[in-house]
Amino acid sequence: MPRQVGAPSVGDRIVRLLAGTPVRDRRRFIGPVVAAVGAAVLIWLAMPHAPWYVKLPLALLALGYIGAQSAAYLGHGDEAEPGASPPDAGDSSSSLRRGS
Repeated sequence: MPRQVGAPSVGDRIVRLLAGTPVRDRRRFIGPVVAAVGAAVLIWLAMPHAPWYVKLPLALLALGYIGAQSAAYLGHGDEAEPGASPPDAGDSSSSLRRGS
């Protein structure tokens, strides 16, 4: 997915985070962290007869994937301008509707 012009890169976000730029509300990350850790624990517990070297990669994959998806979704809201939303999919000025 191409980056928008002027959108900060992942490196810029990490630098901003490490520099101490405040995030609006850090408590909103509690749910996704619990979900990611919970998924890893459930994978570990759901396979009692599998050896640890099979369960560990699957649990780490679930932890990383669910955590990254949640962080990307929540982190995207920090840079959004209030009131600057994309056009609605049902907008009457759509090019598909003009032809009919």
